[in-house]
Amino acid sequence: MSHEQGFLDQLRADPADQVTRLVYADWLDERGDPRGAYLRAEQELAGLPEEDPRFADLDRAVSEQAAGMKTDWLAVAGHRWDVWLLGHLPDAKILAIKVLRAMSGLGLKEAKDLVDAVPTRLLVCCDRTLAQRTRMHLINETASGGLVRVQMAIRPTAFARKKPGWVIPESYRVLLVEIPVGNEPAVIARMQGVFGWGQWAEDDLQQGGLPLLLAAYSDERLAREAVSQIEDIATVEIEHSPQTLFDLGAKR
Repeated sequence: MSHEQGFLDQLRADPADQVTRLVYADWLDERGDPRGAYLRAEQELAGLPEEDPRFADLDRAVSEQAAGMKTDWLAVAGHRWDVWLLGHLPDAKILAIKVLRAMSGLGLKEAKDLVDAVPTRLLVCCDRTLAQRTRMHLINETASGGLVRVQMAIRPTAFARKKPGWVIPESYRVLLVEIPVGNEPAVIARMQGVFGWGQWAEDDLQQGGLPLLLAAYSDERLAREAVSQIEDIATVEIEHSPQTLFDLGAKR
């Protein structure tokens, strides 16, 4: 096994091993390999606060350099990054949700929760090329007339995992469990009036069966308030779903 393969095997086993990454950078420098300088630039960027005057230029330089690296090498040797959505213009919200769903495979509620929760992580533990591609795709697909309508950032990862993953936010899900005989019309009216189901509530209730997800909230208090609006005519429960991750490209 070559010296380089040994470094790569260690980093593959532990992507957070910065000591091995810097020793590997030294080894590359000694051989005149520009990848060593790239690894050092990534390490410097990861340690800079975003308000540092050097940050913007270094952030751009690292992304440009990463574009010239082999993706399979970068996925093993490079630093790990999280992609953040920091904010958006009010009229860009719906489009941001659509773009995020198309990119990630998240459900409508999951994507909406992420966009509503800004600032929030979208994609975690990915290499720099994937992080930059994700950032620019969201920026470009939501732009209008040259106006950037979402604010994105790439930050050092906070997750100890070997594969990149999309974030599924924590939620409190209100489930309709049982409807007493004769209460269906009243329940449909509450679904329309309280939960915003609209004119298709009756069809959705008949086709979906029970238990049926009525709504999901990021705040438990809001979920309990929603339950109080319908528990007099039906049996409802709150199901807590903690924040989870699913691997990039995985089917859901």
